[in-house]
Amino acid sequence: MNLYDKAHELARGIRDSQEFKLMSDRKQQVEADVNAKKMLDDFRRRQWEVETRRIMGEAIGEDDMMQLQRLHEAIQLHTVVREYLEAEYRFGIIYSDIQKILADAVKDVVSQPV
Repeated sequence: MNLYDKAHELARGIRDSQEFKLMSDRKQQVEADVNAKKMLDDFRRRQWEVETRRIMGEAIGEDDMMQLQRLHEAIQLHTVVREYLEAEYRFGIIYSDIQKILADAVKDVVSQPV
């Protein structure tokens, strides 16, 4: 068995999956809608900023959290963005499960930081 062939087969399976295709389709819809793209970009940028500050040990203020909450509420009302994020979330679960399966296969031999 050639592991590279199996890896390519897995990659094709991922790309051919219903979840990946739906996520890709929804992403194209977001990209085609200038307002949807801006809304998603703003939300992600704001999430990134808050998370980075949290990791750096900075206090996250109530204003920051309220702004994120307002962006989240706006996204829930925008069908194109909401459906993309839902599809991305469902695909993310599958992708994470695959990564866990691969990590579990080598965990007894490959050292993991504790």
